[in-house]
Amino acid sequence: MRIALLTAGAVWLVAPLLMTAVLALHRAAWRMPLHDGTIRMDGSPDEVAANFKQQANDYFRARRFREALGFYSQAIDAHPHDQALLETLHANRAACHLELHNYGSTLRDTSAVLAINAKNEKAYYRAAKALIALDRCKDAVDC
Repeated sequence: MRIALLTAGAVWLVAPLLMTAVLALHRAAWRMPLHDGTIRMDGSPDEVAANFKQQANDYFRARRFREALGFYSQAIDAHPHDQALLETLHANRAACHLELHNYGSTLRDTSAVLAINAKNEKAYYRAAKALIALDRCKDAVDC
């Protein structure tokens, strides 16, 4: 077998390729291309969104905010019906934007959260932090 012939140094060269293949298979399990070129996700919109949310949470915990942001966006684009899930997705994406200093996007996502649940304290906190960073302290006090 060829694998038996690999040296320890060669394994380091092959490992990233194997990981890429595994990730591609994982993604393929959740996405199926349609004939018109669009992508259909397997499962209900809530299931698809929950899967993307879990992946995003893993990246967020690893402080890889840009990757987490992408997965939260994909979860939102799945159009989940569960309003609590949608609220959490926007709140978490706002946290990513805040960490990446995307303050305008933070404000857009916190507005989406507050439209769903006007009592979400994290959304107010993140909006206030973004407004202070934008030197809009008066607006932050009103927030």
